Amino acid sequence: MEIWKDVVGYEGLYKVSNLGQVRSLDREVKIKGNNTKIKPGRILKPYLIYGYPVVILYDKNSRPKKGKVHRLVAIAFISNPENKPEVNHIDGIKTNSCINNLEWVTGNENKAHAVRLGLNKSPKGECSGMSKLTDDIVKEAKILYATGNFTFMVLGLKYNVSAHTISDAVKGRSWKHLLEVNN
Repeated sequence: MEIWKDVVGYEGLYKVSNLGQVRSLDREVKIKGNNTKIKPGRILKPYLIYGYPVVILYDKNSRPKKGKVHRLVAIAFISNPENKPEVNHIDGIKTNSCINNLEWVTGNENKAHAVRLGLNKSPKGECSGMSKLTDDIVKEAKILYATGNFTFMVLGLKYNVSAHTISDAVKGRSWKHLLEVNN
């Protein structure tokens, strides 16, 4: 059963449901001259920002503000006695803002949950966009270092990176996605 509560800070203007919907309420609006009319309330259609449903809410002075639907639901329906700052989607689906899929968490709890579900897939190696090396260069550097004829300082100069960077790559502290290169 869908239950509606006022959106905190927008009482009398908007309501949010336990199923993750937001609606505006009927309100009186000014039109030409001193006339007014009743504008009927409606379910707001959210749009996505980084995968999260967001709605635009207007305060009593008609100033717009973005509201993330999952946060509106959590604030209205879920107690937060420990004053945790973030709202987590238990199933990992950002568009599922039903009350039974949300919980208050710390930043670290939220990150740990994302890791457990495999949600934060950061690019590895040359795909990261920040890398000065490539997979082939790291493989080559491992082979060269294994010969005993090259120091990390020499390899760093050869590949235009620091000795520390090439050392981390060769020893597997970075570039962990590469398999060991056998001689």
